[in-house]
Amino acid sequence: MCIVRNDLLSNIIELENKNFLYIPDILQFEIIRNNYNTVVNSKLQSSMFNLVLSNKDCSGEIDSKTNYVQDIIEVYDNKPFAWWISPGDNTGIETTLFDMGFHKEALEAVMFADLTKLHAGELSSDLTISLVENELQYNQFAEIVATYDAVAADVFRKLYIHNSADSNLRLFVGCFNSTPVTTGALFKYKHGVIFFNLITREEYRNKGFGATMFNYRINEAKKWGCKWGMLTSTDNLGLRFYSKLGFIDTGYRYQCFEYSSLN
Repeated sequence: MCIVRNDLLSNIIELENKNFLYIPDILQFEIIRNNYNTVVNSKLQSSMFNLVLSNKDCSGEIDSKTNYVQDIIEVYDNKPFAWWISPGDNTGIETTLFDMGFHKEALEAVMFADLTKLHAGELSSDLTISLVENELQYNQFAEIVATYDAVAADVFRKLYIHNSADSNLRLFVGCFNSTPVTTGALFKYKHGVIFFNLITREEYRNKGFGATMFNYRINEAKKWGCKWGMLTSTDNLGLRFYSKLGFIDTGYRYQCFEYSSLN
């Protein structure tokens, strides 16, 4: 059973889509909109920035789903891409995606917190966290992202000349003994904020750095004037981790399907 109101679900989907589209918009990736989806084509070999998103009000029957999906596949010219289906999407496109060679990459739980009632936990004194503002810090952030996706790392490096200090996106890098070891990001829209890009180098995990980065961002989001926050988690370990930090499972799920010409 979902434990958030329908109007909050609408706000969650709107915030997630704004976040997905922020970097593609400022880096001028190709963005195509239709009645059901928003299609982002970065022309890169990365499903992190080649995206098909459910629109905020995505409902109704799609005529000839096979042709519809094939037309979108052709947009990407054999490059990999991800098709994100929001909790509010009732088009029933999933079966067609499976039939056409997509694989289900992730089922992401939507978690929510009322930031006006949330108190951040302790911060490790061993970790120095900085707002990413200069070229060195963007490169440090990208260096950690590269352990997950090298193409995405290059995109974050390019943000240095595009992302202003007063933008909706804030990136953070955490250093241990001057070595960048963890990252985190916040994206704000209206009174909501999404927590994402929590990545810690494998050799520095289980030292409390990820929790410190998360708690630090809670404080920053509250200073930023955000009233509520959301995030997504892909497994039970993540659900338990974020639950301990004060977030609740809404019961809503995002589905991520990936396509590659090699499928």
